[in-house]
Amino acid sequence: MSYLLKGIVYLGDFHFTSQIITSDNKVWFHDGIETRDKCQYNGKLDIYNGSDLLTCNNKHTCLIVYALLD
Repeated sequence: MSYLLKGIVYLGDFHFTSQIITSDNKVWFHDGIETRDKCQYNGKLDIYNGSDLLTCNNKHTCLIVYALLD
């Protein structure tokens, strides 16, 4: 079985943010306070390494979402 990374939720300062990975490997940042109902494009997934994804804007990973690859 193989899995695809689809999203990461971060926590810091009693506030959650997230990064969403689309099917074309684009990474989008969302923060309900900062970006409201919009997502901010953060580049392609292949520019990140594993440790780059562990933190985002001084917040730490608390949930990782995968999808099963058929």
